[in-house]
Amino acid sequence: MQKESVPPYFNINNNKDSENQNSNYKLNNIIYNHPILPPYKNKKVISFFYNNNKLFALEGMMITSALASYGIYNIGKNHHDNSPQGLFCANGMCSQCRILVNGEIVKGCMTPIKDGDKIYSIEEIPELYFSKDPYFPQIYEIDSDVLIIGGGPAGLSVAKVLTEFPDIKVILVDDKEKLGGKLLLQTHKFFGSQEDCYAGKRGIEIAEILQKEIEGSKNIKIMTNTYFVSVFEDKTVGLFNGENYFLLKTKSVFLTSGAREKFLSFKGNHLPGIFGAGAFQTLLNRDLVKCSKNIFIVGTGNVGLIAAYHALQAGIKVSGICDGLNRVSGYKVHLDKIKRYGIPVFLQHVPILAEGKEKVENIIISECDNNFKPTYRNIKKFDVDTVLIAVGLKENNEYENLFKDSGIKVYKAGDANEIAEASSAMFSGKLAAYKFLIDNGINITIDENLHKKENILKSPGGKNFSPIFYEGNELIFPNIFCFQQIPCNPCTTVCPVNAIQIQGDPIYDIPIYRKNCTGCLRCVLICPGLAITLVNKKKKNGNKVIVSFPFEFTPEFLDNSIEYEVEANNNIKIKSQDILNKIKLPITDYEGNILEEGQIESMKYFKNDKRWIINLWVSEENSNKAASFRLKLQDDIQIKEIENNDKIISKIFSENKNSGNICICERVKENEVRALIELGISDINFIKAATRLSMGACGGKSCSTTILSIFREYNINRNDIIHNTPRPFSVEIPLKYFAGEVVKKNIFDKK
Repeated sequence: MQKESVPPYFNINNNKDSENQNSNYKLNNIIYNHPILPPYKNKKVISFFYNNNKLFALEGMMITSALASYGIYNIGKNHHDNSPQGLFCANGMCSQCRILVNGEIVKGCMTPIKDGDKIYSIEEIPELYFSKDPYFPQIYEIDSDVLIIGGGPAGLSVAKVLTEFPDIKVILVDDKEKLGGKLLLQTHKFFGSQEDCYAGKRGIEIAEILQKEIEGSKNIKIMTNTYFVSVFEDKTVGLFNGENYFLLKTKSVFLTSGAREKFLSFKGNHLPGIFGAGAFQTLLNRDLVKCSKNIFIVGTGNVGLIAAYHALQAGIKVSGICDGLNRVSGYKVHLDKIKRYGIPVFLQHVPILAEGKEKVENIIISECDNNFKPTYRNIKKFDVDTVLIAVGLKENNEYENLFKDSGIKVYKAGDANEIAEASSAMFSGKLAAYKFLIDNGINITIDENLHKKENILKSPGGKNFSPIFYEGNELIFPNIFCFQQIPCNPCTTVCPVNAIQIQGDPIYDIPIYRKNCTGCLRCVLICPGLAITLVNKKKKNGNKVIVSFPFEFTPEFLDNSIEYEVEANNNIKIKSQDILNKIKLPITDYEGNILEEGQIESMKYFKNDKRWIINLWVSEENSNKAASFRLKLQDDIQIKEIENNDKIISKIFSENKNSGNICICERVKENEVRALIELGISDINFIKAATRLSMGACGGKSCSTTILSIFREYNINRNDIIHNTPRPFSVEIPLKYFAGEVVKKNIFDKK
């Protein structure tokens, strides 16, 4: 008998009309009030069965997102050690979310849920599913001059250039429903050049702009929800859209397929609830699933720092973030922002043990040496329900050589060519398209500054300067807490009186306030790093003056008692001014040190920027130093110091004897691989045969970077490493799609 769980919704309008479910019911753990993202609208509530329990979801959600809304991450058992496994990448790469749906094994993160689906966790190797399906879909033979694989910022930029050449037939494929790539997960304002790559706009906005630039172009055929399958010796490329298999004849291909997240080896790294920062952003910012209550992050690159900020915006406590380096590799403005909000940062620390039964329950980190080896000193334990791995990205370009062998000309752009920021990917795509045009005899002129700008935009954070605070006599002026060279200039280009200038490179060097501020707040509203405040000494209350702070949260984060309403034009209006004036906030400097308490004078919402300006009374003495304020959400962070507990340390040493999984699919332990490398073996094919490394469902995508990092530890030259051959297919396809009639099709037909 099927068991029915308590429905995870409540009636919004107190309307019992079950036929109007799409507007009347609200699901648990779905974010309906996000400071940046619009709520779900006109989404039908459907039911499905998971392990014979009746559950509910919003139509169109991915299966793993629907389960995550219930806090379900353990969706199967590994067939080697019977340990639990679940979502890691949410991008169709790692295959950890394989699940049984209506009798077929699918990737839960790439499969939309349908009403009435019968879904089961895979607890053991399932029996073969036999289907008497008399229908074999047709196989379409299609042609194009160019194939673009990946509709992120690089792929869209390639397509934009090629729209100007209508005789060139272009197919752009992407495996997601919408174009934009990782831009669709980025709710923050972007750095870079405002003129060249939309700096100051949010990633989700940039995705829309780039897509609109190619929509309606007769020579560009967009195929979403379509997988690149493989490339073959007869110069054909396999594509699959879930309904038909395509065999494409093309002359040139652009690999703009982005990157995937690197895996990390430590004991317990297989537990559900340990996943990539990109998966976290997918659940949070694409699917609006509040998938955690308390997280810990490993990695202080921009991805990890931004994920921490996104977590806070969703009301998720961030217990800490660590990195094996003795410095932060992301931008300092990102780091300072999360420190100001109260997130502790632990440098030269690595995870050594994750514990939990069905899901991660805590993470233990240790100080490490310069080779990232734990010293088992300064050991700290955090009780969390989620751990994010943000230790870098790996280019998705392993099929490059197969294309070259087949005689198809290959161009790479974006992260598939070199890991960098999205702003750089746009330039990379544009330049790759220009190279293609020149190679094909088209006479074009390339601005010589494009290459220079691309190099600047992909630059990491540069030199850190000593803090510079305004010391003039003006009564209204901005304080700019941006003390590191980064590619960013919106504050200078938006200022109507040119009061903020950059000395040196107009994109890369730090901005400095000169004079004549009008108090328009445009720099405060546009700064991607929330690193600018406005001091107004014309307003005084004793020794207090007004400081205006940017804020990208809902008012509840300040105090639950604040009353406000969202008006019809999406503006937000504060109703409880008296309550507002009683609220005090702990003011911090740019690095998060608390200076004093500041009292709220007023707050105003700027709907075009989706950003609040909060005006606080701050002492004149601290007004130049006041950069932000601490969030109440981050009060009472629990850090358990266990350095001097010999019994616990002994347990950790014991737990780590078998080391972590280097191949999460086949549960190949790190010490197994190290033993072979220490014998002098640098042939990954040999290691694969001896241990089953990379023989799992992901085809080696997860462990390919982890094993290379071990080779580096042993100082083995990368040219001496013999790599294993990529799997022939990049995605699984049911056999029936290869059995249909082959039919020629012109997909550029006007009809």
